Amino acid sequence: MQGIYAIRHVESGRCYVGSTVNIERRWKEHRTRIKNGTHPAKHLANAFKAYGLDSFEFVILEECCVSDESVRIERETHWMGLLQPAFNVAPVAGSVLGLKRSEEVRARMSVAQKGRESKLKGVPRSPEARAAISRGKKGKPRTREHQENLSKALKGRVSPRKGVKLSEETKQRISESKRGAAQTEEHKKAISDGLKGIPCSDEKKAKLSAAMIGRSVSPEVRAKMSASAIARRVRERNGAT
Repeated sequence: MQGIYAIRHVESGRCYVGSTVNIERRWKEHRTRIKNGTHPAKHLANAFKAYGLDSFEFVILEECCVSDESVRIERETHWMGLLQPAFNVAPVAGSVLGLKRSEEVRARMSVAQKGRESKLKGVPRSPEARAAISRGKKGKPRTREHQENLSKALKGRVSPRKGVKLSEETKQRISESKRGAAQTEEHKKAISDGLKGIPCSDEKKAKLSAAMIGRSVSPEVRAKMSASAIARRVRERNGAT
């Protein structure tokens, strides 16, 4: 029997959510790994040690074909969102988003991974699997620390997409997906600060001008543009004097 299951602490209701292609065997595997000290979910292992095996129950949440990755991620994400499991290592099915690791663990992982090629390299994910992962990540903002770590990791790296020309159809899809997406004031300021001092070439100016032709601008946006232009002229005047 395949499906989604939960290991639940009876008294508190806190739980662990997982999936397996063999539900009958899975409960035994959990108990064996916790006994041997090899269970990856440390929160669950610690809870077993603290409360004892008899304080937990194994619950079958749903029978489904988890051998299909898209089904597994979607259904596991559904139950994780519903039950908010306290004992799972990662809060999102099929992703380590939100998982916090100590500096010691990060260092060990870095050493272990150096020179190793990912087993998933070149293995395409189905559109359904990608969509399920995307749904699981939506609405989960990145912390400032996470953003800074990403920025440091990407500095100096050349994007594999550099020089790749997008088709008009792809450009249209990207444009439609971003349309109506609200940006936070913090995000707007970060973009503004990042663009300050960067000269705009004549070619880029021409493209921007052509893109704006025929587009209507709301009174609110006009007022903001006017205020920005006035502030810029004041800064230039003060700099000149």
